Amino acid sequence: MKTDSLMDPTARSETGHPPRTVRGWTLVEMAGVLAVLGLLMGLSAPTLEDLTRREVRDAEIQQVIRLVEGFRSEVCRRGIIPDESEAMRFMGAGVGLPDSIIRINIGGQPRLLLRDPALRLERTPVSSGASVGWSKVGNVRFLILSSVGDPLEPEDVVPERFQALWDLVPGRVPEGWRWTGRAEDLVLGRIDLRSEFVEVGWSVIDAPGASIQLEDGPAIPVGAGRFQCCLLKGTTVALLDHRGVVAIREVVDTPTLYRQEQGQWHRAGLWTPEPARPSVEDFARMADSFLGIQTDPSLGVVTPAEVWGSFARYSGAVVGRFRGGIHQGPDEELVVSQNEFQRLLRGLWATP
Repeated sequence: MKTDSLMDPTARSETGHPPRTVRGWTLVEMAGVLAVLGLLMGLSAPTLEDLTRREVRDAEIQQVIRLVEGFRSEVCRRGIIPDESEAMRFMGAGVGLPDSIIRINIGGQPRLLLRDPALRLERTPVSSGASVGWSKVGNVRFLILSSVGDPLEPEDVVPERFQALWDLVPGRVPEGWRWTGRAEDLVLGRIDLRSEFVEVGWSVIDAPGASIQLEDGPAIPVGAGRFQCCLLKGTTVALLDHRGVVAIREVVDTPTLYRQEQGQWHRAGLWTPEPARPSVEDFARMADSFLGIQTDPSLGVVTPAEVWGSFARYSGAVVGRFRGGIHQGPDEELVVSQNEFQRLLRGLWATP
């Protein structure tokens, strides 16, 4: 019967072929497969660890960039350069994070900070011991050091090593370091604040009693003369007349020159708010003056070459007077008010 054939192992199917049998895995085969899987997992483990380290390092790099920008904004907002003990607080205030997060990095290691030992900030004296801004600004740099691997050795992060750390090439460790961590785990944040300063100048011609005020500080009297200083961008400058009345109050973000004359303050020089170039008539008068130059009184004549040479020397004197040690940049970018230009012409006409 058909049912008997199912019980008979030697029976053939209706096609004439013996039935298929299901064969399982032997212990030896299973052991071999498990060994291969274990080997592959062992080989991939370092790669996974490196990937995790790389992700942590990339996250720390982004956090350090955020701290650098927060530090810049806070320095400009407060108008002061902090020392090392206050720098971390500036960073925290700039990014809105607590001090505990600022001092410990994503990898759980402390962040270290250095201030350039060659930092130079000299105040600008104006009168009676008072000062406004800085006359000399140099090496205003800070450095953040962070490791997402082994903790850094404080003995390695000292002011004497600042320049070597600043110049450090990514993927390398400074010579002589005790730190034995991996170079790729080191993250540096460089902060150069020199670009955050702006030059501000002012000249007082007459009407003693004029004064200058920064932010909400006291009004500082300024005597006659020309002064120049560096201020942090975002500083509020107020210029007061002899009565203590504010004539100009503005936030400086670009190089600015002020002038006080006949009891009034106004912008002057390159950065006048309403620049007016000399008119055609002004240049015509200049040309008449140059044509009237007598290079040889005995002859009473002048050659075109002599006229052009005089014009070249005169134009150079004009540019030099306008710059006055304050204006920077190409000559073609020098734009001045018409009144300022006329005053300078009158002064140069009287110059032998």
